[in-house]
Amino acid sequence: MIIRIQNLPLTAILAASMAIAGVPGLNGQLLLAPSKAEAASQSIYKISQVGPGVSKNLKLGLNKAIVIDLPVDAHDVLVADPEVADAVTRTSTRLYIFGKAVGQTNVFIFGAGGEELVTIELARHSQSAGAIASLHSRLRHQGRDHFG
Repeated sequence: MIIRIQNLPLTAILAASMAIAGVPGLNGQLLLAPSKAEAASQSIYKISQVGPGVSKNLKLGLNKAIVIDLPVDAHDVLVADPEVADAVTRTSTRLYIFGKAVGQTNVFIFGAGGEELVTIELARHSQSAGAIASLHSRLRHQGRDHFG
């Protein structure tokens, strides 16, 4: 993603830079980064209900992975757009989903008899774009809209 900074005020550029790179004195934490407990809970999803029509909407950062734990054995996995994401089975009840490109796709998980267990609606996004959008929203709510 290319961010054009030619027409932005210096304060907006500095705010976006700090949001992405972090702020000195925060012990290496990013300004908008979740805590370690939040990050762990966002990367491992335990699916408790399965069956036809069960769907989960998940977001995945660029070049990131999530873990899906199922209550029953998966026998077949289909990624609708393998350019956007890839899925690997670690065990019959644990899948790893890797983000490859920005975009959206579905991951269909089927059981032993070919029955649909769950559909993962996956939205792939660039984390820097998300951080800047979040910062922009915060500044706008504080009456400091420097982003135009």
